[in-house]
Amino acid sequence: MKEWFVTHIDALIPLAIGLYVALKVAIKRKSGTVEHATLKRATVGALVLIAIGLFRLFTDLATPLPDPVTATTDDGKVSVIFPKEPVRTEAVDEAPGAKAHRVTRACNFPGIDLRLSFNPYPPGGNDSQGDAILANMKKLLEEKGFSVAGSSELPGQIHELLLEKPAEGIKQTMRVWYGPGGIYRAMATTEAGHHDDSRARNFISSFRVIAAGPEK
Repeated sequence: MKEWFVTHIDALIPLAIGLYVALKVAIKRKSGTVEHATLKRATVGALVLIAIGLFRLFTDLATPLPDPVTATTDDGKVSVIFPKEPVRTEAVDEAPGAKAHRVTRACNFPGIDLRLSFNPYPPGGNDSQGDAILANMKKLLEEKGFSVAGSSELPGQIHELLLEKPAEGIKQTMRVWYGPGGIYRAMATTEAGHHDDSRARNFISSFRVIAAGPEK
């Protein structure tokens, strides 16, 4: 129910304001303490807001939801289920003395950002250094303003981090797997009012290692 209200908030706000104004007009009309012209203007305004809210709500309800999309990394080793078709991008991450090519698939909604990414290991790195890489990742995230609210290891050597920026109302759940050739991550970032959205929960829960063999 909460998710339904969040999804349709842009329609519900003008609808609620319009109904509130209409109720106030009805009360004032009975009391006879407000001029007729003022009541008429308020009534028109209330009807306009109600009409806008209903139009947006009916438009939202008439728009079909996109079908979930199962996406894999380029090498087919990890998969997730996005609520809609993700966009693939490539970038280069730079750090002192090192560069790393990153491939990301992402989709977003108001207040929600969902990403699946892959980074190859830096020169000399491999999956046996997972603990050191995870510790370094936590340090980098803290430098970006995140605090680590929780950390656990899931079946299949998947690590989960619970991150947050309390001052900004941002939370992020990250699942990480250290494969033979690099680091695989699923990240669900939510803003205040969207932390309980099932799209973020379902996305992060769908993170799967489907081919854990050695790098070819």
